[in-house]
Amino acid sequence: MGRRQDRDRDSDQAASQRSSDLLGLRQAGPGYDRLAQRRFEFVPLWQIAVYFVYAMRRVDCPTCGVKVEKIPWCDGKNQLTTTYRWFLTGWAKRLSWKGVADAFDTTWQNVFR
Repeated sequence: MGRRQDRDRDSDQAASQRSSDLLGLRQAGPGYDRLAQRRFEFVPLWQIAVYFVYAMRRVDCPTCGVKVEKIPWCDGKNQLTTTYRWFLTGWAKRLSWKGVADAFDTTWQNVFR
């Protein structure tokens, strides 16, 4: 096989491994579709807003039905990354919620959560 076919096969194996993480059962499952792109807010760098933009995949699990993949940087329907939430939490111990929100150009509700 050529290098391109090897690379395609490797990417198929990687996709199969990722879809196993989607199910939470560590078993590969067929892909279903992709959801619309979502923006996940990350820790700002030098007062510049940073976002992860990602279209989450859905997998058709034979036992559970259609499930959305689990992503390592966020949980549930939250729009803030886990890292950013911990970052805001650390600052909220030192400043008021409003002070943290003003310092990092976010809302006090994001600091509160």
